[in-house]
Parts: sequence; structure tokens; C-alpha cells
Amino acid sequence: MSTLDDDYDIRTFAAALDPEAGDESPRADDATAAWVAAESMGFHEPAPDDAALGRSARRLVADGRRLTGAYRREANPGSLDADGRPVATFTSFDKTLHVGGGRLVEADLVAGVTVQPTHRRRGLLRRMMTDDLARAKAAGTPVAALTASEASIYRRFGFGVGVRERTIEVDVRRAGGLLSEPEGSTELVAPASLAETAPAVFARFHSRTPGSIDRHAGSWDAVLRRERPDGTPDPAVRAAVHRDATGTIDGYVTYRVESAGGGAGSTGVPTLVVVDLVAATDDAYLGLWQLLLAVDLVATVRYPNAPQHDPLAHALVDGRALTIVHDEDHVWFRILDPVAALQARPWAADGVVTVAIGDALGHAAGTYRITSEGGDATVKKAAVRRADLELDVATLGSLWLGGFDPVTLAAAGLVRERRKGAVARLRAMLAPERPVHGITYF
Repeated sequence: MSTLDDDYDIRTFAAALDPEAGDESPRADDATAAWVAAESMGFHEPAPDDAALGRSARRLVADGRRLTGAYRREANPGSLDADGRPVATFTSFDKTLHVGGGRLVEADLVAGVTVQPTHRRRGLLRRMMTDDLARAKAAGTPVAALTASEASIYRRFGFGVGVRERTIEVDVRRAGGLLSEPEGSTELVAPASLAETAPAVFARFHSRTPGSIDRHAGSWDAVLRRERPDGTPDPAVRAAVHRDATGTIDGYVTYRVESAGGGAGSTGVPTLVVVDLVAATDDAYLGLWQLLLAVDLVATVRYPNAPQHDPLAHALVDGRALTIVHDEDHVWFRILDPVAALQARPWAADGVVTVAIGDALGHAAGTYRITSEGGDATVKKAAVRRADLELDVATLGSLWLGGFDPVTLAAAGLVRERRKGAVARLRAMLAPERPVHGITYF
């Protein structure tokens, strides 16, 4: 019987540009171009031309991405993989993750995971994922993270949902404005002007928001340019900024107005869709919403990346004007080093709890004593007969930054309390300083 290693080569390499191409018209080298073409097919994107391959490669290089592909040893003539394309793709790269209190840790970000339908259930994803997690653990990276196209795949590798998001719609005519007047001012700007100011605003958002992941090159192109298939900016995108009392820009929004459908029940009035909204202060968030609600000839404002604990619902004159139209998992965390990960974040209450962690891959398995005092924690392996709490590493990923309540996960059967009061104690210890939120896709 053939094995995975008999049939496939698993190769990891750094994304690269063709050194003979100029900076104005970058070209992907052959290996990177084949990898990008395979990834595009896996996500049902149009087949990229040379210019699109060059743009993608430039972003991958800018982020220092590690590209992994599974290559058939014996490809049939005429098959897509006969030209050097991988039949499965995987990439990872390092960015900072805010764990609370202004503290940032390095995270191994997993992305670009595809397997051709003709090569599924052969262990390709498992091999690529376990190899990458082992590499990250050996490098001292405390946590891996991903955003998932499908919610049923990654828990078996130890990932748990750590951040959720929702799509909201606000009925402009019903909302009635805001109950209070936010400080500062807003103004419309050219989207291109944000190239200089947006990164600084995001850096402030990132440093105050637990669960936020730093942005990569591809995400900036998406939120600022809203690129069309040919790589040019979408002219339908508009932009605005918020300035604080000193005139400093502390928030911005990009948006587009989409025509209303003509079906039954249609109002015939367009919908304003938020492309990107980044606020470094609460006043900036409300001030930008005040502007969006004042745009003429719009019936509804739709925001696809709204936080779970959105102050807007409380700020509107008529809170019922806000409707949640979609709610789903956003960022999944995989703890690789429980000691480093738990000690990195701030702790809200003093206490001691022992936790037994199950991990099929072995990276985080063991029983740990967590002692929090004065906002910090000391975490050590513990030799106890019975831990206060039992859970698996995926559940630890959900609890880690305080995005999910231990009481809720205990009710779901994911946390087993072996000492009375331990769940409530952990709940108090883990409470985040601000609601967990993130607006970076990768």
C-alpha cells in the first residue's frame, strides 16, 4: 500500500519574486506563481494572469510568508498539477496579537489552506498543519491562529474559537441619531489619503483591543483600495476620518453605496456598506457612525465586522433600528505553550486554579497551576492528584483572552469542574479589560 510520502512531496519555501523583473511590474518566481494559482483555484477565484500573480507574490513576500505545497510525484499528462502546481496549499507567517493591557505576542498565522477535491482524505492537510505547528512550537511561538472558511475542520488540530464577529444593519430612518454627541469632528477625504494615516490609526486600535491581530499587506490593499480584478482601486469606495479635539485623526471609515434590488418588498433605496471602520477611541467610533447615518439617499447601513459587544446598540435613539443579520466565528486560537501564553496576558483578579489540559498533538498537554496576583500570573506544571478543572486545548483557546465565559463553556460540557467554585474563580480571573474584538482577516 502506498503512503503519503510515496505519492507526494511536501515542500515549504519562502514566497519570492522573479529577480529579473522590475519593481514596477513584479513577477512571481515559478514556484510562487504555481502555488498562488493552486490557492486561487481552491478558493474559487478567477485564474490569475501574470500581473495578478505578481501582485499576490509581492504581498506574500512583504509578509515573509512560508508557503507549503503538496506535489504529486507522478502527475498525469494534461492534469493541472503536471505543470508544477501543488494539489494542496498551506501558508503561515508571523504577526503580533494583542492579549490585553497593551501587551503583544507573536502568533503563527495559518492561511491559504486548500486541498483539491481529487486529493482529499489522504492526510495532506494533517501533515501540513502538524508540521507547521511543530515548527512554530520549536521556534518558541506561544500560539497559532487562523480564520476559517469552514467551522468544522480545525478543532481536531486544537484550535478553538477565540473571537466572534457579527454583521449588523441599521435602519437609518428609524435610528433617530445618537443619544449623546461624540467629541471631535468628521470629514470626507479621498481614499488614497488614508495610505499615510490609516496604519497609525490601526496601530492605536490594535494596542487597545484584546484579540486584535496586526494587519498584513494583503489586508491593507483590500480595505483601502478595495481592488477590482485588474488590481486598480474601486472608484465606488468613499472615505471619511474622525479627528479628536486637537485635530489628530483617531478613526477612519471606507464605504460604498450599493444599489437596491428591484425584487418584491424592495424599498428602491440603496444600502451603504462599510468596507473598513477603524476607531482608536470610543468617540471616534460613535462619530464615524454619526456620519454614516447622515449620508443622504440611503435606507440602511450594513457593517460586516461589528463587535459582539457593540456600543452602537446603546447609543442609538431607537436601539431597535439595529438588527443582527449574521453572527459567526472569526479568529481561532491554538495554544502551543500554555505557560508562555497564559503568562503573557493580564489577569483581572487574584486567585489560584489548577487546570488539566488535553491535547492530542501533545504541545499543551499537562496539568498547570495558574496563580494570578496583581494583574500578572505565574503558570507552572503541577503534580496534583486531581485538577480543579479539566478541558481540552481547543477550549483553552476559546477561554484564553476572555472572549468566552467559562460558565457558558462548562454548561456546554467543554469545561469539567472538579472542585466546586473553580469555574467562577477562573471566570473572574480571565475577565478582559475591554471586549475581545478583531478586524483582521488572513
